[in-house]
Amino acid sequence: MKKISEWVAIKIARKANNYQIRDLSKRSSVSSSYISEIENNHRKPTLKTLEKLAEALNLHLYQLFMLQEYYDELETEEKEKYRLTLLKALNMIGENNK
Repeated sequence: MKKISEWVAIKIARKANNYQIRDLSKRSSVSSSYISEIENNHRKPTLKTLEKLAEALNLHLYQLFMLQEYYDELETEEKEKYRLTLLKALNMIGENNK
């Protein structure tokens, strides 16, 4: 697996849920500033923080990691095009695993 440059998966899932950072902060009990720092690669989240964020985003933790890994594998020009498609696919996986 490639080194994660930033936790873009959090931002993708947040935007797909139509959440502002403050909305995710309220749902996860993680501060808005910390979420912003994570999304912009200024802080590395702990596993506990990732669990809180994933739950607040209606994802399993493994889905957050899968989304990030798939995103990291894409070429730069493909990333914007496939962001929401990847999240929709992960949501379908999650529905099948319930």
